[in-house]
Amino acid sequence: MRRASQGILFSLVLASSVRAQAQEEEPPIGFGDKGHFAIAAERMFGYVHVSHETTVLGMSTTTTFNSISLLGSPVGSALSFYTVPRVGFDAFVAPSVSVGGSLTYFRISSSASINGNDNALSGFLVAPRLGYAARLAPSVWLWPRAGITYVRASESSQTISLFAATIEAPLVLALAPHALVSIGPTVDVGLSGSSKIDDSTVTTTSEDIKETDIGFQASLLLYF
Repeated sequence: MRRASQGILFSLVLASSVRAQAQEEEPPIGFGDKGHFAIAAERMFGYVHVSHETTVLGMSTTTTFNSISLLGSPVGSALSFYTVPRVGFDAFVAPSVSVGGSLTYFRISSSASINGNDNALSGFLVAPRLGYAARLAPSVWLWPRAGITYVRASESSQTISLFAATIEAPLVLALAPHALVSIGPTVDVGLSGSSKIDDSTVTTTSEDIKETDIGFQASLLLYF
């Protein structure tokens, strides 16, 4: 009788241990499951190589520079419009298949001590996209996404519009049951754009511009 009790106790302990180990091996969340959605603070920090092309009267000039952002603050004198942090929303409409986009509003102001004028650059960005979250490990996913990005900005009498094809391929890592981090390459291929100055004191001018960004950036996500 005593041996039987010891055997039953040993079996219960073993079953409990196996169950606990199985729970530890299960993914903390079912990222990519149908009916769920993710909210993200995107492109919060990372590195971007920018190529800016301007065409005036058939003559093109290309300027390149590198930008490093730390929690959304660009380090350097030049700013990439596609590097501006944004809020992302993605819904999984089928297993692993996501539909969503990102958007942001930005405003950068400066003051000149010589003439006392205040200048402000403001605008918005909209970027719809499609994606597919492929599970690589219990808590790791590869989430490639593709879409388009439109930017419109204005400063004083100048208006800037940019249009790009956007491809992202981040690795998504689970930090907690509903918190994740994504990090990986981002590419914004400039398709078209324009810069127009319309001021009553000067002759109206217009330029064709394109901006292409290639970077490696990180985002934070909440998944529900």
